[in-house]
This record gives sequence, C-alpha cells and structure tokens, in this order.
Amino acid sequence: MKKEKICLIRQIKMLVPLYLLTLLPLLTSCGDFFEYDQTEAIPAGEMVLGRESVDLIVGDRYEIPVSFFPEILSNKEVYWFSNNHDIVDFEDNTLVAVGEGKAIVTAISVSGQYKAICTVNVYPQWNLSVFHLPYDMVLYGDITIKGRPMDDKMTLLAYIDGKLSGVSQQKESNGIKYIVLRIFSEEHYGKWVTLKCYDAANAKIYDLETSFIFDDETYGSLSNLLHFTIE
Repeated sequence: MKKEKICLIRQIKMLVPLYLLTLLPLLTSCGDFFEYDQTEAIPAGEMVLGRESVDLIVGDRYEIPVSFFPEILSNKEVYWFSNNHDIVDFEDNTLVAVGEGKAIVTAISVSGQYKAICTVNVYPQWNLSVFHLPYDMVLYGDITIKGRPMDDKMTLLAYIDGKLSGVSQQKESNGIKYIVLRIFSEEHYGKWVTLKCYDAANAKIYDLETSFIFDDETYGSLSNLLHFTIE
C-alpha cells in the first residue's frame, strides 16, 4: 500500500507545475482528494499592447489597449510605469501627456509574469507665431482617416523647412464640416510644403504623401473641397 501511494505521488508531481510541489505534503498527508482549478493556474501565453508607440500633444490623454493570449486569465489588471513623469504620467490606466519629449511606459501584469513597453512622443501645443511671416496660402478641405469621416479630433498640419507653418481650423456651413488650413511663409513663392495629420482619438501623427510648392494662392472652396485621405 505504501509503494502504491509513493507511485501516485510521483505521477501527480509530473502533472502539476513545479511551484505547486510544496503543497503536495498537505494534499496527501490527510488522505483526502482535492480538485485543482486548472483554469486559474494556466498563465496567459503573452501580453500584448495595442500600440508600440503613441503621439500626443501636451495636455492630451490616451488609454493604450492591452490584450492577453490566450484569453484565459480571470484577473487582467495591469500596472503602468513611466520612466519620466515630467513627460508622461498616469491617471489609473490612462496616459497623460505632461511635457514635451519622449518617454517609455511599461505595462506589467498583476501576476508580475509579463511586461510590455510603449514609446510615447509628446509634442508641444500647436501654437504658431506668424508675425514675421508676411505671405500665406489657404486650403479648404476635409479629412478621412481609414474610412473614418472628419471629426474634431483630426488636425491638419503644414510644415515648411521642417518648421510648423500652418494649423487647420474646423468649420461648419449648412451642416457641412470642413477645414481651413492657412499656411504662412517668409517667401512669396518656391518653398516646399509638407503635410501631417494629428489624430488625437488614436494618439497618432500621420505623414501625408501630399507635398506642393507654396505660391500664395487659395485652393479648394466650400463647394469643391480638397480631400485628404489616410488609408
């Protein structure tokens, strides 16, 4: 009988995780049978953040999606840490952009078994000083991002020589929403203009393929809007 008990213990040791072996004396000494909840014991194979990097402007907030695979854990709580609280801080699970710069945030599962990181780029508010820029051109248009119609979370940005030279403003006329992008330049003609789009809803800055020469003219109109599309 003793040999059979020893054999049974060896079989159990082969089936349970190592960290449960310390419990075996308790499970076998009293002679009772205990059921083990394998669902709670099986850890997630991976914890994945929905973003590897995010873009925010100072004052904006964003919650990074977190997924577990396989989705078997009952407790999916995550602790967040920032390597620079002067740039990025947290309120509960929400990122808060505090100051300009780059920070790394780390998510750690409640078990401490998994972690993942995300880079956060924080930009200053889109403030533009135009007193020294005597020339301007104007674009009337709308924006679509991955099939999503334009909303107040989208901002079109113009750059000349790498410097911010225009920030769009959203308008509405007869139920039609549109943007007005006024671009400023120190020269009347010849500077290349590039465009970016900031999507605050998804904390991302897109580079548009569109580029053109500044020429001090107006393009588009309320009846013929320019369409800026991000696929």
